[in-house]
Amino acid sequence: MNEKTTNNENHGSVLFDLGPIHVTTMAAQRVSGRAIEEAIYRHIRGDWGRIGEPARIMFRRVFRCGKGTIMSIYHAAGGVEFAIVTDFDAGRTEISLMDEIMAAIPRM
Repeated sequence: MNEKTTNNENHGSVLFDLGPIHVTTMAAQRVSGRAIEEAIYRHIRGDWGRIGEPARIMFRRVFRCGKGTIMSIYHAAGGVEFAIVTDFDAGRTEISLMDEIMAAIPRM
């Protein structure tokens, strides 16, 4: 991935456990395995990709207390935007396209 690494929280140390990882069918079809591996590497080290500073501050608190959700957003080849969401309460991580996430949000 050619995305700039920013705000790496811990410079290489793994910060938290992902639990079981689920990759959605659409993400598996459109994001290479290598891009997913690189994103996971960044995610567990506190580099949450295209997430703004207010969310980064909140995420630091989440992984320190071990409750809540952390979401990272990355770009794969062809500009495909995907997310890694670790839910500490459920003890699992999901990788999906941002299009899937946005489609699941109720419209007002």
